[in-house]
Amino acid sequence: MTDTAYSLELKKEVDAEQYIELLDIDDSRIHEFAHGDIICPICEASGGTYVRASKTGTHHKKAHFRFTKAGEESAHHPSCDFYGDRLSTEISGYLIPFTTDRTKITRVIRKMVCAALQAGIISQESMRLMRQWFFEKRVNSTFSVTISEEEISWLSFIISLNGYYNLNLRNEIIPFKPVQATITGFSWREAILREAVRIHHPTLKALHDLELWPARINELEKFINSPRPKIIIDPALLENEYKKTLQLTNFIISNLEEFKSDSVRQRAHNEEKLLAFSALILFVSDWEIDGAIEKIAKISNIENVNDMLAGNFIGLNPYLKFSLADTAKKIQDHADIPINKIELWEIESLMRNSYTKFLSNSSENHPPLGPDIHISKHLEAEAFEKRVQNMIDGKF
Repeated sequence: MTDTAYSLELKKEVDAEQYIELLDIDDSRIHEFAHGDIICPICEASGGTYVRASKTGTHHKKAHFRFTKAGEESAHHPSCDFYGDRLSTEISGYLIPFTTDRTKITRVIRKMVCAALQAGIISQESMRLMRQWFFEKRVNSTFSVTISEEEISWLSFIISLNGYYNLNLRNEIIPFKPVQATITGFSWREAILREAVRIHHPTLKALHDLELWPARINELEKFINSPRPKIIIDPALLENEYKKTLQLTNFIISNLEEFKSDSVRQRAHNEEKLLAFSALILFVSDWEIDGAIEKIAKISNIENVNDMLAGNFIGLNPYLKFSLADTAKKIQDHADIPINKIELWEIESLMRNSYTKFLSNSSENHPPLGPDIHISKHLEAEAFEKRVQNMIDGKF
């Protein structure tokens, strides 16, 4: 499913619903007309079709476009965001629909886009050219993600420890000793996590130095575990543009009147649509910050926007997978990141055994060992996996 297409007739990028609204054409002719009219807004694949909205029971499928060859093979370029419908859900999150205003931040961006179109600062053509410029970067400069599922799984587990324990990477954590468990108020749960953080400290320190935070590792883990092709753009080729886009986005948030409202400002810092708008303004300014700010100044002084439907949306955030690619590249370029493959149940087992030995050698009364925290769960999971494997092997 392709959410948008570029119409040669309308000379703009549209979604399927807007396509029908803007074309004065009989409904029975829409499929034939679309086949010769629409092209992919990114890779320019042709021969698209218009697919009507449908309903099956309680499931609603919105109207959309499809670009396929004979045999249902995707007609998009393999590096295209729409190839094989692989990013349909993600793409939806980066589009800026202007047919409805669901949030204040969307209304603000909508006004800026339409004001920029009204002032001639941007055009439907410049929107398409920007998308194609980024597409060319992707086609000509990609790299393969070779990180294994096991490696990313361990990194994801280790970096999640930081969320359970307030880690200060500059200070050494005191190793567990059995006598610690005799202290009033001692918590086995906290002690196990603390010991886990200590053991995995070299990994956490390496990830911290590379500025790889939990959200980025989790994003990469989902990507690696998915069936998608593991080819993405080399982030080094967009690093300068990305930094400038962030600079311009922060400037807009800090200076424009519309962003003084808390409800808008709070959403703005994590708003991918605003990042896309900043990239577009920089693109038509030849990536010069000063030139882009001059354009933002003109846009901010347009009080009355004549046509709030002048642009349906900007389209995709050009940096859709920048952080993903940056994370993968850093990990692959630093293959020496240490990974100590010790799980929580193993750490707990060592600690409990150490405390049991301590109790047997002490003549004093000390707190007895309580129920384990991680070991039983691990054994249950292990037994379940064994039963499943036996069923697969026919050993009922």
